[in-house]
Amino acid sequence: MSVEPSGEVRGRATVNDVAQHAGVSQSTVSQVLGGSRPVAEATRARVLKSIEELGYRPNQLARALRHQRSQTVAIVVPNIRHELYPAVARGVSDVLRPLGYQVALYDTDRVKAIETQVVRSIAERVMDGAVIFGYPLARADARILSSLGIAVVNGGVDDDTLRPWDTVRVAQPEAVQRLVQTLGAQYGGPIAYVGGPADHPTAPVRETGFRAGMATLGIPVDEALVTSVGHYSWDDALVRFRQLAATQRRPRLVVCANDLLAIGVMAAARERGWRVPDDIAVCGYDNIVAAEMSVPPLTTIETYPFEQGHACARLLLDRMLEGYAGPPRFLTLSTELVRPESA
Repeated sequence: MSVEPSGEVRGRATVNDVAQHAGVSQSTVSQVLGGSRPVAEATRARVLKSIEELGYRPNQLARALRHQRSQTVAIVVPNIRHELYPAVARGVSDVLRPLGYQVALYDTDRVKAIETQVVRSIAERVMDGAVIFGYPLARADARILSSLGIAVVNGGVDDDTLRPWDTVRVAQPEAVQRLVQTLGAQYGGPIAYVGGPADHPTAPVRETGFRAGMATLGIPVDEALVTSVGHYSWDDALVRFRQLAATQRRPRLVVCANDLLAIGVMAAARERGWRVPDDIAVCGYDNIVAAEMSVPPLTTIETYPFEQGHACARLLLDRMLEGYAGPPRFLTLSTELVRPESA
């Protein structure tokens, strides 16, 4: 391989090419790739940058045989159709792929039997690690993975329960509480709430945040203005809010458990000739792409799924490469209220 004066790389890069480009020894490059011993963070970053710039791709089969590793990590999510989960998967891949890892994506469709089936598949393939995201990992499934030395990170859980494995989450109740406090103080009452499906784990968590926000404002919850949907979909919210609006009790602010519900509520409001946000303000949760494209752009909570994926991958790497064997770590990442002026 050669590097032209223009910076163009010709031919297939080797470990020696990476070492020269990064100004380190070949053994250091191997240590970054294989995790045989810790490498200083600045050196690791320099090596990874050289790997990316030179397009170096390690011989995965040879490395797997030499280190008895598959160089494969699983990402398991409950619903690949929701744009949150591809963003998480991209965040995980962004960290792992420059190190030569292949990422296998599994979708459980929120079915317990499939969750267990996926764990068995990961175990049979003796993958190096797994990121279980969007639902709490079952202890029985965790035992299967840990018995084989497969590193695990559980991300996107909905509570603050300390688990015997590494966990990454955002504080959902606190995020919704802050949203209610901010917008409730701006618009006052009456305030309505459109919650998620009763069987979805996020539904009680986010409703808890709504009620906490109302309590902080000192505004009693009007139960006649609290409803929920059968599915997290805009058309379910459209139907439910039509029913609520038919009671002639127009809320000044509607807090929704996610953005799709908020978009449905906005459509129902417009059907009645209510202007958003002049007559009725609406807010959601997740900051999906459609939230910014709605008219007006939707006030919502940004949960940074890409960064959540990054955090999961870094914890996984500590276990897989750095030899971390300490107690389980519990990370709660920040959220942000975006476009508050649009509600």
